[in-house]
Amino acid sequence: MAQPVRLIGHKKDATDNEQLQAQVETDGSLRTDLLARYRCADMDKTGDPQYFGFVDADGAWFIMEYTIGSKIRYCKGDSSYTIAWTARAAQSYDYFYNIF
Repeated sequence: MAQPVRLIGHKKDATDNEQLQAQVETDGSLRTDLLARYRCADMDKTGDPQYFGFVDADGAWFIMEYTIGSKIRYCKGDSSYTIAWTARAAQSYDYFYNIF
């Protein structure tokens, strides 16, 4: 992959942390970071699979399910993170490209 040439869409989030929203590659293509706005909120590393919950300042969320040595899958929503986190083992998980 080509090295980024410049940043576009550089901003600060609700907690005043800087976020990279997109990069222009040397070939002119645009690469965005779809997860830049999220921050880790919870972790459950007690079993297999393990779960990692992320939220943004507006209440949107995603949960990453990590099956040790095997796979990573995702689910996401726009609200009710605490309910989703409590029921994390019962969520429907899929590949990143299908969720985002």
